[in-house]
Amino acid sequence: MRNGDMRKELKFGLAFNALALLLQQFTNAPELVKGFLLGMAICLMLIGILPEKSYQRIKEYKRSMFYGGKQ
Repeated sequence: MRNGDMRKELKFGLAFNALALLLQQFTNAPELVKGFLLGMAICLMLIGILPEKSYQRIKEYKRSMFYGGKQ
């Protein structure tokens, strides 16, 4: 990954955060929806800012869980 590039998880996390803040400010959305969006945003942003080594370990673990380690 080049310097200045953001992972897609971080981009989605920022988008979910922006959407949750817009819903909170301008609509009367249920708390459940806003809470879900903020929770997803926090999780995705944390995954997006992990160092490369930790990020790769999580990806390998996920692959082994879903695909049995075959890829």
